[in-house]
Amino acid sequence: MRTVLRQILLFKRTLVQQVARLFSQGEQGVWYDPSDFSTLFQDSAGTTPVTAVEQPVGLMLDSRYGLVRGGELWADASTTFFGESSKVSTGVYRIYSSAGALSYVTIASGFTIGKTYEVVFTVDSISAVGSNIQVEWTGAPLITTTGAKQMRLVASATSIIIKRTTNPCDIQISAVSVRELAGNHATQATSASRPVLSARVNLLTYSEDFSNAAWTQSGVTVTTNSTVAPDGTLTADALYETSASGSHRVTQNAVAPANTNCKVSVSLKPNGRTWAIVVLGGGGNGYYFDLSNLVVGSETGGAGTVSSPQISLENNGWVRVSLNFIASDSRGIEVFTSTGNGQFSFTGDTTKGVYVWGAQLETGSTATRYQSITTATSYDTVGFPKYLKFDGIDDSLATAAINFTSTDKMTVFAGVRKLSDAAAAVLCELSASISTSSGAATLFAPDGAAPRYLFSSKGTGQSSASATGYTAPLSSVLTGVADIAADVATLRINGAQAATSGTDQGTGNFGNYPLYIGRRGGTSLPFNGHLYSLIVRGAQSSDSQIVSAESYVNSKTGAY
Repeated sequence: MRTVLRQILLFKRTLVQQVARLFSQGEQGVWYDPSDFSTLFQDSAGTTPVTAVEQPVGLMLDSRYGLVRGGELWADASTTFFGESSKVSTGVYRIYSSAGALSYVTIASGFTIGKTYEVVFTVDSISAVGSNIQVEWTGAPLITTTGAKQMRLVASATSIIIKRTTNPCDIQISAVSVRELAGNHATQATSASRPVLSARVNLLTYSEDFSNAAWTQSGVTVTTNSTVAPDGTLTADALYETSASGSHRVTQNAVAPANTNCKVSVSLKPNGRTWAIVVLGGGGNGYYFDLSNLVVGSETGGAGTVSSPQISLENNGWVRVSLNFIASDSRGIEVFTSTGNGQFSFTGDTTKGVYVWGAQLETGSTATRYQSITTATSYDTVGFPKYLKFDGIDDSLATAAINFTSTDKMTVFAGVRKLSDAAAAVLCELSASISTSSGAATLFAPDGAAPRYLFSSKGTGQSSASATGYTAPLSSVLTGVADIAADVATLRINGAQAATSGTDQGTGNFGNYPLYIGRRGGTSLPFNGHLYSLIVRGAQSSDSQIVSAESYVNSKTGAY
């Protein structure tokens, strides 16, 4: 086992090294890895790290340079003072304003507008009530408390100014450090428009506690932690019928997205009853299951479309049952006890029922590994890929302008799960819109209200490679290969070429534009789905480089 784990770790390490080599000659681009917590921050200034899933992401750092900081740019000898500010001692400064006049400490040159810098200092004291200070760069937070402060800011001026923003003001700071954090980092200043880091697969809650209020009990009582579950833990519940006449069930509703392919599954075991029914929550249709003989029984009517009922043996007499469905509205799952095939309503026996454990509802038609979940923010994350969750409404990130003007070649790698084909959605786009910009590129997921992906490249003319037949919800590793001079726009999906176009792309190189992620220009065509990895390389990539990068992205995505 140790040898196998060692080989897996070595394989993953090799893939990371191969991606790093894509930028070893200083190639322009980005490398985003949402599974790396050291690159994620909840706010756009990078003052609050992401420490757990289900937290928003306002800043995602570019990993191309390994997050190495540049040399120190703050020099005590170069500081100057305005107003009543002054040097207390070497490296210690007082920002003071007795009557409300402007007061600050500054280094007046040496910074490049558009570059990202890590700014660190300590607020030793704040003597005037209500005082605060701020770095005079766009997005810098107001600081009102003492202690060590750290932020990542895009320079909006060639000087850096640490100033008072209220008066009167008497603040002492020390240990100032300003270093460049090289890379093309992606941010979102609007808190409501930040994607969320997630690893969630199971759309239910309390998947092992059927006594919780998330489940409605009707004609049954629940005894929690009644027997050993298929995973060997004492976490399986018993559903016992009441003596009432009618149906006997537990229900959790309104969790599956409407008009989406979904899979529901649950582990069951006889406990006086050898038959059970699993249906769509809220009066949907489903199937009877013979738990003792591993037989799928008849279908029971209701709303929605169910298919592919399956039953398979697990450990210690447990069986796993599942079915696919597409609901016309939001639905969940119902689990019934039954006296036999077709027996929906009967007088219950309080000594009989079934054991139940591990309910799961997920998008897609293939069951994945079961994920234990309590609440929407508390669930098993071990071994589940982490991703940025874009809501399909207003979530997006964007970089400052990235200068690709020295190249007419580009390769884009993305690990993605699209959850909807209802409308066109931009996964990523260089420029505010390829429609109005030369030297641009874009990746759609989907392309229009259809089961398609599309990659476009443009010099003065545009070429697009579109592949159809990829119905959401679907996970894919997408690769766009662009060469303006050679008129190449190729789309690869899951390691194989899916579409290519030789349409004339005109002339010129790629431009100096922001990279928008999740929405066109940060304002339209919102992406509804998950982003597991994104790499953009401003260079021609060899076949071996493409294959190794796709393997890396798939290790984050699990698409094939």
